[in-house]
Amino acid sequence: MSDRDSALTERIHQLKPDLQIRSIELNTEGLLNEVLIVNRELVFRFAKDERAKAALESEAKLLQFLDGRVSLLIPRVETGERFWFLAHIGGARDIE
Repeated sequence: MSDRDSALTERIHQLKPDLQIRSIELNTEGLLNEVLIVNRELVFRFAKDERAKAALESEAKLLQFLDGRVSLLIPRVETGERFWFLAHIGGARDIE
């Protein structure tokens, strides 16, 4: 694991200290976000810059607006410190 991968993993531990990490898939090649899929269930997206932060905030607001208004499963999102975005794979569930 590279230093960058370790730093992102540490950020997850800081955000969700009780989360047991069994597996991590990392994608840092996106234009706006660095993405970690944890335990094949949770998607953590970290904005790379202010433009990406604004895009994540807009996306989170849209998903929250759509939740309960459409018949599709909408991921429940949680946003927080330092521009992160968390959603469940496979639709709406409570965040652990």
